[in-house]
Amino acid sequence: YWDNGAGVAVVDGTVTLNGGSITKNQAEWDGGGIYAKSNATITVNSGSITYNEAVNQDGGGIFLQENDNVVTINKEGSVAHNAASRNGGGIFVQNAKVTLTEGSITENTAGSDGGGIRGTAAEITLDNGKVLDNKGDYGAGISANGSSTVTMNHNSIVTGNTDSKLGGGVNIDGGTTFTMNGGEIS
Repeated sequence: YWDNGAGVAVVDGTVTLNGGSITKNQAEWDGGGIYAKSNATITVNSGSITYNEAVNQDGGGIFLQENDNVVTINKEGSVAHNAASRNGGGIFVQNAKVTLTEGSITENTAGSDGGGIRGTAAEITLDNGKVLDNKGDYGAGISANGSSTVTMNHNSIVTGNTDSKLGGGVNIDGGTTFTMNGGEIS
């Protein structure tokens, strides 16, 4: 049980997960599984970030903040069964980029925005990515604000997400742009 980044904390560095799991960690504030800032790059090629919790804040699975930070979830990578008391049960990203290239964000829970992904002034791209069965008050699948951009390409799927207030699949506000070039929201 740590303040931030209970599983892994990275500042100005790179984390690559080619297998294994970051699991069952609890952060008092941000980033139950991974906490990253200041030029951090996180790549999940295979393996999982599961059952982590941000007890009082954001980013149950991954918390990513500040410019030049990037998280990429590739084909065999998953972020699942994580929880945040506030925003981004799976991933919370602020002033940074998230790309799902055939990766999945599944069965995460947020107390407020973005059960799967919460972006603030962020760039969120799904290329055949899957955001499935997440829960939150607003944007259970994906929630974005602060002039973020959200793009769905190819056969991306956002489905089965459950909100209690607004935007089960995708919720955008605050000057955010949503572009759907392919895929399905159901």
